[in-house]
Amino acid sequence: MRLVWFGALALLHLLSACAAIPNDSATEAAPSEVLIEFFFATDRLHTGSPDPADAFGSERGSVSYGRGVVAIPVERARSQFADYTGRNVNYGMRTASTAVLRSLTGTPEENFFADLSHNTRTKPDKSVLVYIHGYGRRFATSARNAALVAYEVGYQGTPVVYSWPSKGSAAHYVADSTTVEWSTPHLRDFIRELAQRTDATAIHLVAHSMGNRALLKALSELVREPGQQETWKIGEIVLLAPDVDRAIFERDYAPQLLSAGARLTLYVSSMDIPLMASKQVHTYPRLGDARDGPFVLAGVETIDATAALSIVESHSYYRENPAVMADLHYLLSERRGARDRPTLERIDTRAGSYWRVRADWPPE
Repeated sequence: MRLVWFGALALLHLLSACAAIPNDSATEAAPSEVLIEFFFATDRLHTGSPDPADAFGSERGSVSYGRGVVAIPVERARSQFADYTGRNVNYGMRTASTAVLRSLTGTPEENFFADLSHNTRTKPDKSVLVYIHGYGRRFATSARNAALVAYEVGYQGTPVVYSWPSKGSAAHYVADSTTVEWSTPHLRDFIRELAQRTDATAIHLVAHSMGNRALLKALSELVREPGQQETWKIGEIVLLAPDVDRAIFERDYAPQLLSAGARLTLYVSSMDIPLMASKQVHTYPRLGDARDGPFVLAGVETIDATAALSIVESHSYYRENPAVMADLHYLLSERRGARDRPTLERIDTRAGSYWRVRADWPPE
């Protein structure tokens, strides 16, 4: 019995010692992927497919609404401001090497704006960030890019994607040029509804490439509507590599938006191959092409990203280049003007001043 007693004491001592040892694998486990929830509106035709990636095709349809989730591998982050803390994450899962559209849920219009409004109230930042994609993009790609922008720049508000029915291929550039014009009234109405039917404190608008054609025309029409100044919630207007005629922007769009008090930020590059090709198609210079010098106009904050880029980042530098993403963080997450962003240096010319992304970012 005495041996049994001492044996039991030894076993209890051993168990208590094991319990005192911390479980490093549990406390130090890092998330494998970040889950970014987004809201969407699209005038693509619903295909009926249960696969989120194929739910909306390239044909034109009526406007649909909903929300979804994009999973982004934590190790994929390229920006110093991509922070998974405070976000929904998955631990220890096998993830894809790129962002994946994980789920999609349709929402009736009468519920969509109420749900979006409720979501903004739960966020540290009470604004919404609307992303409008360029040509040659499928629905799933546009959702992934919107989520990537929100994650990489550390945006703490509600991401929203507006997806127009691009054919999803560079070979259909002409068809996309026609469709983006067809989609413009739907985008205009959506922006108006966001302002009138949600509690968002501000609506930030970010358009890439051909998507800028729809955004600029939609905003110019909204500015002219009676009473819009009373419900104007537009915050930052960010034009990323815009495939827009320079002269038309200067004559028709910039004066109207600047008169409404908008802050316009324009990102350009002299290494943008698709915009070089677009000039060949249209003859006249594109707004985002800086080969003949960046577009300069008083009131527009032009950012030349060329010095920080490599040729492989070409047209997608806003979601590929760490220096550009850092600049977008200071603009969209901290609402700093160009003169207050450490990522930029001022360049003065006879035509006026613009800003250049620092090639040495981040500084040593």
